[in-house]
Amino acid sequence: MPTETDYMRLAAYIDGEGCIGLHGSMDGTGQRQLKLAISNTDFRLPIWCHRTFGGRLVPETKDRDQNFDKLGWHINSKKAADILKQCLPHFIIKREEAELAIAFQATKHYHRNNPIPQEVRELRDEMAGKMRLLKRTRLTMEEALEKMGA
Repeated sequence: MPTETDYMRLAAYIDGEGCIGLHGSMDGTGQRQLKLAISNTDFRLPIWCHRTFGGRLVPETKDRDQNFDKLGWHINSKKAADILKQCLPHFIIKREEAELAIAFQATKHYHRNNPIPQEVRELRDEMAGKMRLLKRTRLTMEEALEKMGA
């Protein structure tokens, strides 16, 4: 069972080495998935994430003929949202991405056999677009200081 300290550490790792994403279909079906990932060339970090929070380990390489040079930790959907909720108070950089990801996951209550309503598909597409914008946003020094209340 992860401790509060574990969530504090993980929030820092996500801020620095992690990715919060809404991946999937761009064809208007609304079939998207929340994905949380951390990759590092020092395998101890993704292994710690896996042992502490579950998910899966994914070897990553630039060249398929070489040994992998990075190891990734990935966790998806509800489990990712639950982790992000616990990390939320500790984020410095990716709080808005985490809040958006949690809100996105809250739209995932439709059973596979029931069609996703059009308004939910549109909302998910809008959220994915907002996530892309958040990832491209870089604050100036003044903006960062203002956001941090300094």
